Amino acid sequence: MEELTVQSVAPAHEDARGTVYNLIDDTKVRNVLYVESDSGTNWGNHYHKSRTQYPYILQGGFTLYYQDLRHERSTPIKTVQMNVGDVIKIPPRVAHAFELNHPTEFIEIVNKPLGENGELYDQDTVEIDGLID
Repeated sequence: MEELTVQSVAPAHEDARGTVYNLIDDTKVRNVLYVESDSGTNWGNHYHKSRTQYPYILQGGFTLYYQDLRHERSTPIKTVQMNVGDVIKIPPRVAHAFELNHPTEFIEIVNKPLGENGELYDQDTVEIDGLID
């Protein structure tokens, strides 16, 4: 099973004008979402059939629960903590859920379009039970 690895994003370039951060460089970006959420909320409990996503934490953070469903045998549910400045690659068929214990803002960079009103989201998303309550 491939482990998901949290990466703290370091500056790619810094000078008197400011700082540049390279969040991802290995995928075609088709959609970028901005999410604001209150403390005590959960997001996810699903996987995507073909979509890869990269959440990047702007403020707050969350616990990411995930389970790799790309193989025939069952794999354990794992967790990683996501904090400000962290990004992680969540590949297709990796079930995931976010548990927010404080107000959080993040952007989600996605390699597939979601449609103008999100109509393509449901076609690629499979809801699951048991990852997080």
